[in-house]
Amino acid sequence: MFYVKGRPPKQDWKNIDWDRPTSEIAAEYNMNPHNISRLRREHAHKTVYKYPNKRSCKIDWFMVDWSKKTSDIATELGFSRCYISIKRREFAPNTLVKQEHIRW
Repeated sequence: MFYVKGRPPKQDWKNIDWDRPTSEIAAEYNMNPHNISRLRREHAHKTVYKYPNKRSCKIDWFMVDWSKKTSDIATELGFSRCYISIKRREFAPNTLVKQEHIRW
């Protein structure tokens, strides 16, 4: 059997162990994780949300200590400062510090 350059051999995607994380499957088959995610949605749609990311987890934003700096909260929760700023405006607008604009 010969292989065409750039084209992976045909694979029976229904027989793969989809209980493993996408990154492990991608490393085993030397493929991009995005492509494995697409194949997971096609062939094993019941395992798509088995490995949630940080954003899909539930955070009680009312319980966050908004007296801390935005960067400290971002580091503690594992989100970007921009995302925490958005949540601060939404859940604790009274803790915003108004910055004076400098006119040149």
